[in-house]
Amino acid sequence: MRRSRKQKQQDAKDKPGRVEAEGEQESKKKLQQSKEETQPLPTIARLTFEGFLTRYQLSMLDVARAAGVRLLTIWRVMHDEPISEQQAQQVYAGLALLAGVPYRGRIRLHAAGQDKPPGAPFK
Repeated sequence: MRRSRKQKQQDAKDKPGRVEAEGEQESKKKLQQSKEETQPLPTIARLTFEGFLTRYQLSMLDVARAAGVRLLTIWRVMHDEPISEQQAQQVYAGLALLAGVPYRGRIRLHAAGQDKPPGAPFK
């Protein structure tokens, strides 16, 4: 049998210790939930690139060979890491060559005027 809101409020007034205990249990549950590890969601760019490769049955190695770039460059595109503008043009050309249609997804580029990726040693 379900109890009405008024009955629950009346019971809460009659038994304040029980309500406090329930509140403590809820706060403990929330604390436990916040400690659980979560995995980051994939970015839209990654899903777009992976979807394109899957749709046209392409492997990362096939694309790297056709584009004339390293496999790491294709990995960087897949993980939405920045690459140089020249590499991006090569990847676009390689994808168009293999799939027969141009890839219209976004490829992230290094900041303008930056020749080396962040963290690269200086000469």
